[in-house]
Amino acid sequence: IVPCGLLLRPAPSHKIVAPQGATPQSQRSSPSYSLLQATRRAPFWTLMAIFASVALGLFLVAVHIVAYATDMGLSAAEGASILGFFGVSRMFGMLGVGALSDRIGGKRALAICLIIQTAAILWLIPAHKLWAFYLFGLGFGFATGGWQPLFPTIVGKFFGMKSFGAIFGVIFLGGTIGAAIGPVLGGWIFDIARSYHPAFLAAASVSFGAA
Repeated sequence: IVPCGLLLRPAPSHKIVAPQGATPQSQRSSPSYSLLQATRRAPFWTLMAIFASVALGLFLVAVHIVAYATDMGLSAAEGASILGFFGVSRMFGMLGVGALSDRIGGKRALAICLIIQTAAILWLIPAHKLWAFYLFGLGFGFATGGWQPLFPTIVGKFFGMKSFGAIFGVIFLGGTIGAAIGPVLGGWIFDIARSYHPAFLAAASVSFGAA
């Protein structure tokens, strides 16, 4: 992080002189909000709820996927390999969805990722073979890797850069809360139902609601 930080430079916008009669780019950009101003806007709470929902769905499934796979007859090594496959596909999601968002916009790309995440979770319910779990890992990893870099971009477009760190930090707090609830909720549902299927249905529901 430190070497990368040494390469950062201030934005050059203050050096740009607009042609006579033209409006400077900084004046044409969307307004910037303080944290207090942002909390008074509906998109702030909507984005926090979306972040909490998708993180809940992500971590509920990711934490319990190996246990579910072994319950379905796979070995512990095969279950762990699903997580490895999931991690690799996340990298492709980060790169691919970032390029997609440049073409169709961050909000549409986010919705697509959440639909794929929902479908991947539902795919788990009938899955019994290793190839089916790998297919889940491909879709789930691509989707969850894809939506993560979209949130900072969407927050910046809604609220500007004036207090971006504080605004995104609070919205990110919603994601950490969802991430903390997800695994516990999944385990609690399993203890009651003696099956992961209702837990996965809950994860798919909140993911679809976020979309």
